[in-house]
Amino acid sequence: MIKMGDSACRLLLALACVVVLLTARLHALNTDESQAREFMKELDVRYNHECNQEMSARWDYITDVTDPDKENAANAACDSYTRFKREAAVEASQYQYDGFSDLQLYRRFKLLANKGAGALDTHDLMEYEALQAYMERTYRTATACHFHDPNQCDLTIDPDIEAIMAHSQDWEELRYAWEQWRENTGQVVKEDFKRFVELSNKAAKLNGYDNTGSSWLERYSVDEREVKVYTDAYSLDQRQFKEMVDSRWQEVSNLVYKKLHAYVRMRLQKVYPGKIDLTGPIPAHILGNMWAQDWSNIAHHVMPFPEMPSYDVTDSMVQNHWDIEKMFETAEDFFTGLGLYGMTKTFWQESVVNKTAWDKSMLCQPTAEDFCLGPEGDDYRIKMCTKVNMDDLITIHQEMGQIEYFMAYKNQPHVFRESAIPGFSEAIGDLVSLSVSTPQHLEKVLGLTPDRHSPAVSRQLGYTDVQKRDLNFLMKMALKKIAFFPFGYLVDLYRWGVFDQSIPLEQLNAGWWDLRESVQGVTPPAGQPRNEDFFDAGSNYHVAANMPYIRHFISLILQFQFHSHLCDTAGHTGPLYTCDISNNVAAGQILRSAMEKGSSQPWPLVVMELSGSLYLDSLPIINYFQPLIDYLEEALQEAYQCVGWGDDCLQVGLLQHSGGFEDSGYQDADTTNSTAKTSVTSTDTTPTTTSTTTSTTTSTTTSTTTSTTTSTTTSPATTSDTSTDTTPTTTSTTTSTTTSPATTSDTSTDTTPTTTSTTTSTTTSPAKSSDTSTDTTPTTTTTTTSTTTSPATTSDTSADTTPTTTTTTSSTTTSPTTTSDTSADTTPSTTVSPPVSTISTTETSESTTVTANPRDDEEEARIKMADMNDKMSRCVHEATVADWTYYTNITGSHANASNAAWTTVSQKFKDFHESIISFYHYDSFGDETLIRQFKLQENLKTAALKDTDLQELYNAIQGMRETYTKKICHYDHKKCETSGEYGLTFDQLEDEMSTTGDYEKLKYYWLEWRESSWENMKDYYETYVKLMNIAATSDSNGFKNAEDMWIDAYTEGNYTADHFKHDIGDLWSQIQPLYEKLHAYVLHKLKGVKSYKGKFDEKDVIPAHVLGSMWGHNWVNIYDLVKPEEGDDIPDITANLTDKVNNTRDMLCLAENYYRSLGMYSMTSDFLKNSQIGRVDDRTVICHPTSWDLVSGYNDTTDEGQFRITMCSNTTQEDLLVMHHRMGQTEYQMYYSNEPMDTMPLVFRRAANPGFQEAVGGAITLSVSTPNHLEMIADVLNGGDLSELCDDGVVFEKPDVSDVVNIKFLMKTALEKIPLLSFAYIVDQWRWELFNKSDSEYNKEWWQKRLDVQGVFPPENRYPISNFDPGNLFEVAFSIPYISNFVGIILQFQIHRNLCELVGYNNETISNCDLYNKIEAGKALREMLAKGASEPWRKQLGEFLYDNETNGEMNAMAMLDYFKPLEEYLDEYIKNNTITTKWNKDKVEDYMDPEPTIIPATVPIVVGAVLAIMVVVVIIAYVVGRKRQKKKDEEALAAASTIAKVPGEQIEMDADDRTGATSSNDVL
Repeated sequence: MIKMGDSACRLLLALACVVVLLTARLHALNTDESQAREFMKELDVRYNHECNQEMSARWDYITDVTDPDKENAANAACDSYTRFKREAAVEASQYQYDGFSDLQLYRRFKLLANKGAGALDTHDLMEYEALQAYMERTYRTATACHFHDPNQCDLTIDPDIEAIMAHSQDWEELRYAWEQWRENTGQVVKEDFKRFVELSNKAAKLNGYDNTGSSWLERYSVDEREVKVYTDAYSLDQRQFKEMVDSRWQEVSNLVYKKLHAYVRMRLQKVYPGKIDLTGPIPAHILGNMWAQDWSNIAHHVMPFPEMPSYDVTDSMVQNHWDIEKMFETAEDFFTGLGLYGMTKTFWQESVVNKTAWDKSMLCQPTAEDFCLGPEGDDYRIKMCTKVNMDDLITIHQEMGQIEYFMAYKNQPHVFRESAIPGFSEAIGDLVSLSVSTPQHLEKVLGLTPDRHSPAVSRQLGYTDVQKRDLNFLMKMALKKIAFFPFGYLVDLYRWGVFDQSIPLEQLNAGWWDLRESVQGVTPPAGQPRNEDFFDAGSNYHVAANMPYIRHFISLILQFQFHSHLCDTAGHTGPLYTCDISNNVAAGQILRSAMEKGSSQPWPLVVMELSGSLYLDSLPIINYFQPLIDYLEEALQEAYQCVGWGDDCLQVGLLQHSGGFEDSGYQDADTTNSTAKTSVTSTDTTPTTTSTTTSTTTSTTTSTTTSTTTSTTTSPATTSDTSTDTTPTTTSTTTSTTTSPATTSDTSTDTTPTTTSTTTSTTTSPAKSSDTSTDTTPTTTTTTTSTTTSPATTSDTSADTTPTTTTTTSSTTTSPTTTSDTSADTTPSTTVSPPVSTISTTETSESTTVTANPRDDEEEARIKMADMNDKMSRCVHEATVADWTYYTNITGSHANASNAAWTTVSQKFKDFHESIISFYHYDSFGDETLIRQFKLQENLKTAALKDTDLQELYNAIQGMRETYTKKICHYDHKKCETSGEYGLTFDQLEDEMSTTGDYEKLKYYWLEWRESSWENMKDYYETYVKLMNIAATSDSNGFKNAEDMWIDAYTEGNYTADHFKHDIGDLWSQIQPLYEKLHAYVLHKLKGVKSYKGKFDEKDVIPAHVLGSMWGHNWVNIYDLVKPEEGDDIPDITANLTDKVNNTRDMLCLAENYYRSLGMYSMTSDFLKNSQIGRVDDRTVICHPTSWDLVSGYNDTTDEGQFRITMCSNTTQEDLLVMHHRMGQTEYQMYYSNEPMDTMPLVFRRAANPGFQEAVGGAITLSVSTPNHLEMIADVLNGGDLSELCDDGVVFEKPDVSDVVNIKFLMKTALEKIPLLSFAYIVDQWRWELFNKSDSEYNKEWWQKRLDVQGVFPPENRYPISNFDPGNLFEVAFSIPYISNFVGIILQFQIHRNLCELVGYNNETISNCDLYNKIEAGKALREMLAKGASEPWRKQLGEFLYDNETNGEMNAMAMLDYFKPLEEYLDEYIKNNTITTKWNKDKVEDYMDPEPTIIPATVPIVVGAVLAIMVVVVIIAYVVGRKRQKKKDEEALAAASTIAKVPGEQIEMDADDRTGATSSNDVL
């Protein structure tokens, strides 16, 4: 809204406020909630009245600005309303509202109570108001002189100066206007601004804030009270908000803004030849806008396809006789089509939208106004000097969108009648424009067609007209929206720094331009230094008027976020930029519901409703502009341009590329890999330039040249910009050498008078390079080697002399071949190393000072690593929360939010990897802990993928996830709608598989589950395999393939992937005989089951569907079918649990009690409250049991951490055991998260290896599942009172441990553990092999392993390629390595035995060992868990097992000893029943059907065509035949007639003859 009379208004306000403060009685704060409620009720009425009075007077003035009486009235109303608000704030502050139980009442007081500047004393307040009024007035009244007539100084910013900036192409005129405006605004108010900052900070501190920036940010935070009620304990303080905003900016910057910047820079080179550095920032005055915040005015310079429509439909509007009324009616139709509000009668009567018809002088800035009448009101208006053009049509929709917001929240109390946060209402209006401005909406809905430029030749080939049109459209949108992002961010980033003094008041201009260049990539016009005499930030209205600006950044993010979600709701299926939500009531309902809330709830909750995500998400922006991003990348690559500016300019072009983008005017180009920092060499020569290019691939190469610049970049590397000026003649030679391996040495010698310039680019495999330093006089040999690979160690060498300093930058990894480049140069020239260069040179007359290599700076590395840990922890927390939200409520929006969050993690890690992990020579550090942090993060893993590939990978995984969550019909209702009551989720299917004994029913479920999803799953998986291999083999990882990348988690030092695979194979060979005996026993028992008689009597393998689970990986559910007849029955406490436990959550207390008895942690309140336990009916969840560390502790302890589990549990014994298992994993997470982040960084906050976490939970379940322990639980349950279960310190008595080995117990345990071991062995063996193949019979190879290793077969023959049975495994669908289960099972027996021996159990009865209440065992376990991944896993295992000599080898003996009594039993059983323990291998072909023949799509077409031709032929033959017969009949009749007329003869035909003739015709 526009304010006037500010000075008078504010002075009066100050006096009024002082009177209120002086007359207020000093008394204790009021805590009476009912009185507070009445106060708010009364205040709401007063607010409506005062606001309406002010709005009415203001409206009268802004629609008639020449009437002084109206101006005075508006000023008086402003004074009155402002005075009222200050009084209201003082009155509200008299209540102790923090303790109010009514959260809405609390929130109303909270929003009102900030007194703002009114907290200052009288003198300071008057000065504050005067300064603010002066700065704003200076901006409003400033003028500038004409470029062509400096004595005429009457140009105002709007419209005069802005028109010059938008339309002039005169470099000097633009520069002149740019400088004039800053000299007459910011420079004038600089000292006033400094004093204003001091007073503003003083007011903020009086209001309880650290500074003004903190006061502004308060609106974006969610306080502790609201956290618990509204956002499910996901807090958001100011620091977190700032970090979130920064993360979103970094994503937008890296993925799209920098590419747009590079493209615009390239195209403007043609407009301003020779004036733009193609590797640097863009001069700020040539971007079409005074602040370079909106680049749409230079669209005609940069449009990809200028011959295509500009999509300005103005001419079409005129031709179709549109008028202003039709424009507003069209906007209203858009909103009513969504099911939103029509405009009120008052709106149409009172809005002023036609300046010509109004015939009064008015402020033309479009505004939407709410006249504050609340629930009973209908007075909403728009003020706008509308013209019939496309821009105004869009603006009308935006302004009417804000009217819709006013109307939606009209029923809220006054304090809540505003947007959820600043920026929200703009986002609502702009999200509407995203639909309205689409070509589809303009053409198909509104019937408007675009203008067309005159034909022009386009150099870009391969695009259809539709693609060209769309790319032009997206470019236009990007120039307006993407270009605005950095400015929208940095204005308040700058002021936050000024307010918190991180930008000193003595460096106001330096701080401003540091951000303008680093964030936005713009600089002042060339040749004009901007020192501290200037205050360029003050030339912006929002700075001068003290208006927060981050709202505009927020609005940009949210509008795309909302648009994406509403498009999903509307069922849109195409690219996001083509989405038009018009006439979709479902989308409108979501929008309406969110708007109705106003600011009554914390903004993340409203964002969740409108976008499906609690917080800001940049992914919709990237999705929207993805086609343009692809185009920009292609165009920049063709033109061989770098992306970014300065030392961060990253090349896009290919190494061997020649030629370029003709519009760019760009000739010199360097080479680099896609993730490397580049060195661009620019050589200015006169009068002649000769260019020669040589490309050599050798094993030994020596080249001698003159003035050498070697720029070789691997991933990632940092080099510099080098400029060499020579006269009179320059010969330029470019040598591109690819060697592997080799070592490159560069030597430079300066001579005169001729210069030969050589650029050598070498791209090689990773290696380490060393430094050599030589100082000579008077000739200089200067070599800077900057090789950064992953991992790599680089050191740098410099030798400097006088009078000339030349720095040769090389990034080369070669050995043993040597490439030597020698140069001779003319006149003194200097090549400058980058800021992050590994060398610092100080030039003197006789000597050179060389500083230490910053890559070896261990202390700096430690500091940066700590910063990385902190930022990555917060980023991973946000992503894990998004994952949790998806797992516990599966929706498309939650899936998108999860993908977006992990994309952010990947991008942030990639950035840190480049700037920290790959930068430092950590191998030489002395701190082993720091070295380990580096080593554990030396590979980028999937983050190495380029952005589009990474998104494709996430999409593939998400596609597999969604396929996994499908339903199938119940056996008794095979034709059901799966969304109805007979549709079974996978969890319900598992119940059926575990309890049903019907062979055919089991077969149906087994087949249906696979048939419902295999086809799409396979397509996704092929994409997944391809991208995983691309990531693994990238330069940033260097793995052979994704197999080695997966196994990397188990490698340590000399223990390689091959060692690990060998160990796994060796362990399986030790276990295999026991498995084969168990398999033979189970097969024999199952053949005796009555319902299975005759089904597989002749088989030596087991049907996969009769083993009690969907995958036959765990056989415990068939225990009752195969249990031994001998021995005591083992307890089953399911009945006790069902009878005594009312809620599955109560079972958590039983599990927690176990861990407390060991002296371990109790579960956190967050765990007990928010873990997803039990089944839910109101949403879809993933039931697979998982444990979660939400990485929320940062530098806090576990008391404040968030640890949870998910499982759809029942009150059964099996689920109780699973709870113990998962809680064991939670204990692990809590222990390694217990230390502060500086001593236990994020990279250590995980299990020692992925199998360790499984092992800890498994070791505990071996104890809990013992008959003695289960009997103890049964006794507790039968005791009746379960209230003490969750009490701290409660330990139960347990029966004496039996010395008798219980064969039934061992059998049940074996059915759970041993088959899982075999299954875990083959799952990743199968996946690893796929990573090594380009083409594969996926399903056949899967069943080959299942048959040969597991001895199970499919219940129905399968197709070797078309079917994709392994895709139905949770871990395959969710991209989770499975070998951790194998490792976990082996280790759990080792851990269990060690703990049992520690507390006195012997090996013979180890299976009866129950560790309950064994503090010594808990202590040993705690010590190991607390280490996390801070030490190598084999070292940890060795120390835990007191087996340092073998360095913690995995060993199967503990498991074999545990099951030794069972193995003896199986041997006896097999002998007595004459059973063989082997089965025939290599029989997979017996279970494969030939692939179904797929009839090509053309075959039915051809067959149909042939049949059609045949039909036509028959018809023609029929018609022709009839005609011929008719002719014959006529001739016969004629002949008969002639004969009859012959005198003396009479011919008669009998009936038979006539009939026969007729019949013949009919037959024909």
